[in-house]
Amino acid sequence: MKKKLIIGLIAGAGIYAAVKYQKVKESLNELSIKISGISNLKASFTQIRFNLSFVIHNPTNTHIGINTYKLLSLKQIKFYNKTNNAYLGTANVNFSNIQIPAKQTLEIKEVPTALPVKNILSNLALFKGNIEENLLIKLQFESLGKQFELIA
Repeated sequence: MKKKLIIGLIAGAGIYAAVKYQKVKESLNELSIKISGISNLKASFTQIRFNLSFVIHNPTNTHIGINTYKLLSLKQIKFYNKTNNAYLGTANVNFSNIQIPAKQTLEIKEVPTALPVKNILSNLALFKGNIEENLLIKLQFESLGKQFELIA
């Protein structure tokens, strides 16, 4: 009897995790991202460093993230030129316990970012006009061992 109860609990936890995984996967496709600020801009001959702040909006009815289980984590932020899809650089982060409530916005502030100057120089057109319109940002999330990408 005890053995059946333990097996039942493990099976129940597995089913719960599978359902939660599917909901998170569907909700991640609906998220939107917007740059809210760039600060501490420093340039050298090899790289441009700055702190990036951005907001992620969850328009769905699904609360994303469970604080106690560390279900969702942000691993990388990749930058591209939106017009030619040229790679600019990556910010490696490890934010866990990310919670994005349903119909709400999460602000992530001051993410240290460094982009190689050679990538920026080959994409100078990126800085003509509004950089937000020309910059493509991909957020790399991980949930239950699977990776998802949010494109802004």
